[in-house]
Amino acid sequence: MSPQNIVLPKSLNFEAFGSFLQENNLWNIGEPHQSIMLETRGHDWIEPTPLAALTVAFCEQKNKCQVEIALNDFKGAKHPSYFERMGFFDLLNQPSPVSPGIHHDPSGRFIPLKVFDSLEEVDDLKKQSEALLGIDRFIAPFVNRALEEAMRNAVQHAGTSLRVVAAQRYPGPQARIQLAIVDSGMGIRASLFNKSNFAVGDAKRALILSVQPGVSGKRGQTTGNSFQQNEGFGLHFLNRIVYETFGKFALATENYLRFQDGIHTKFLKIKPIKGTILGIELFEDYLEDYLSDLSFYEFNHYCPVN
Repeated sequence: MSPQNIVLPKSLNFEAFGSFLQENNLWNIGEPHQSIMLETRGHDWIEPTPLAALTVAFCEQKNKCQVEIALNDFKGAKHPSYFERMGFFDLLNQPSPVSPGIHHDPSGRFIPLKVFDSLEEVDDLKKQSEALLGIDRFIAPFVNRALEEAMRNAVQHAGTSLRVVAAQRYPGPQARIQLAIVDSGMGIRASLFNKSNFAVGDAKRALILSVQPGVSGKRGQTTGNSFQQNEGFGLHFLNRIVYETFGKFALATENYLRFQDGIHTKFLKIKPIKGTILGIELFEDYLEDYLSDLSFYEFNHYCPVN
């Protein structure tokens, strides 16, 4: 059987991610044991959300189905060092094409790809995120809270599957932060509709419902600590803050991707995936302006100081 080719485009950023999922069958659910060839010729740039999605899909297929992943030595890729410093090769247990001795300090710019399994690991990473991303102390509580909430959802809804987080801050005149959380669990539709008597439908309907207030999370749970009860703001507020601050929001499950660019939302039919892909991009200036307008009560409700 010939290998399945996954082709990395020249630039695989947030905007191009939808097209990438439409064109590339990352999970190859119909042929779960088919080998994969990652084509990198001419590839220049990738961002945390597509990188995390690629990593989870490849790791799961390699570990659970013994799929052979051929990286083609990253021939033609202009910046393989980015994949190396984000931990892509380590997670796939593949040799890195980057020369030994080249090391990158993550402090101040990014959170490399990290597998997390428990609430304790979420809490530890949240405490480190301000230093790792080098973000302004005024917006740091919100960014930390957003990261915590997104990871919390993955812990609560993805069962024993693989969960990966990654993030990066892009400094400059239009500084932005991208957070990515990807898991290989049951997906939003099964998680949402299996626990609810009022909602049924396909993956697209699940994506529509999941960002509505009171739907995502486990607000009805009365046992356990506040973290386990998920009394935070859930996907609804993460989506809402993107709307208010002209950010970007990508949420994918099964064969649909919801992509929001500020106030504009579109749904794309994609090649089927397992689990959930969540990517959030926030622009620091707009986020700071928005938080400045929040009341003291609202700010402390959404971004409590531990």
